[in-house]
Amino acid sequence: MKDLQQLYPTPGPATLRGLYLREPLLPRDWDNGIFVYSNFVISIDGRITTEDSSTNASGVPKAIANPRDWRLFQELAAQSDVLLTNGSHLRRLKNPRVKSVLPLSAKPEFQDLHDWRMARGLASQPDVAVLSARLDFELPAVLLQQQRRIYVFTPSTDRAAVAGLRRAGATVIEYAPETIAGGMVGWLEQAGYRRLYSVAGPRVLNSLLEDDVVDALFLTTVHRIIGGDSARTLHHGALQAPADFVLRSLYLDVTNDPQQTLARYDRRR
Repeated sequence: MKDLQQLYPTPGPATLRGLYLREPLLPRDWDNGIFVYSNFVISIDGRITTEDSSTNASGVPKAIANPRDWRLFQELAAQSDVLLTNGSHLRRLKNPRVKSVLPLSAKPEFQDLHDWRMARGLASQPDVAVLSARLDFELPAVLLQQQRRIYVFTPSTDRAAVAGLRRAGATVIEYAPETIAGGMVGWLEQAGYRRLYSVAGPRVLNSLLEDDVVDALFLTTVHRIIGGDSARTLHHGALQAPADFVLRSLYLDVTNDPQQTLARYDRRR
């Protein structure tokens, strides 16, 4: 069933399931090594998170979270070699009320994405990179049980914390704070990774943009205004230099209630 309307570049009907698998992730002329991409679901007024008083954790606002966007989130993760998260997310996982959002999901409705990876010679799950200044988190056992390589990039000089993470099974790479985002991307590229998907929040996106290593941004904009003081797409302040993007594709999802638009923006180089 055609449940989307493509608005750009070629108008016409489309289907949501498999949308981001059908479109090539890397541009056809891509020759810049590792490809870094991220995504957010946002309200019309730009909100991407709210605070949950029961868990003291931030997350996607319930007013805009929806299973159709979640499907696309999983499709983007299915194409990655390594997922980027941060220490604050891993700290929140100690709270039993907080669910892991490190895909790929093991639910039956996403088995096709595991099959998609396996058919292309990829591991069932992408590896994990963690940006953390404090190192005050534990490695979730499930990540190690899934045989995922875990890399922790940090400016921390806490030798005990570094040693503990290494004993737990992580590879810890130390960088100066001002070079950590760009240094991480360069290190992962040298390690052979080609597709890095940032599933972290606005603080990490800020760092990636400042180091000019973001290549594509996927935005699901729910046609709803929710207000409040929650986070926007970037963490704070203006970038030292604006980052220009070009529209690659745009779809209108009329099936979701309320409507939402699905956009891909590529970094203009």
